[in-house]
Amino acid sequence: MSIYVLQVRSGKEEAVCKRLQSAGISAFVPRKKMFLRRGGTWTEKIRLIFPQYVFVQMQRNLENYRLIRHTEGFVRFLGDNLPRPVSKKEEAWLLWLENGGCPLGVSRIMDTSGGAKFVLDGALRNCPEADYQIEYQLRQRRAVIRVNLMGRKHRITLPVLPV
Repeated sequence: MSIYVLQVRSGKEEAVCKRLQSAGISAFVPRKKMFLRRGGTWTEKIRLIFPQYVFVQMQRNLENYRLIRHTEGFVRFLGDNLPRPVSKKEEAWLLWLENGGCPLGVSRIMDTSGGAKFVLDGALRNCPEADYQIEYQLRQRRAVIRVNLMGRKHRITLPVLPV
C-alpha cells in the first residue's frame, strides 16, 4: 500500500478523515502540540501540521478512487489531480508525523555555549533521515523544519523547550 495526498476544503480535514476511515480507508491528519503566547502566558494548543491536506494509505484501484472523489469536502488528489503516491522517503516522514494518531509532542533541546543544539527527547529525537534543514527558534519555543513533499517546499513548525 502507498500513501496518497488529498487536498480538502479548509476546516474539513478531520471530517474528511473520519468519513474515509468509516468507509474502510486508512486516513490520517498529522497534528502537533504547540505553545502559543497569549496575554503573557504560554498555552498549549493542538494544531494541524498540513492544513487542507489529508493523507490516505491505500491500494490504488477504481473503487477507492471513486469513494474518495465522492467524499464531501474532497477537492483533489495531489499529482496532476490523479492519485500519485509519495516517495518512500516522504512516506517515512509522513508516518513519523502521523505518530500513531497522536499529536507530535514537545522536544527538549539543550543549547551549548558553542551554539550547538542537542535533542534530549521528544518528537525530534526520532526524526527519520531525509533531506531537510532544522532551524531552532528557542525563544519562540519552535523548531522549523523545511522539507519537500511531492515537489513542493513545506515549513513544518514543531514545539521545543530549551533546557
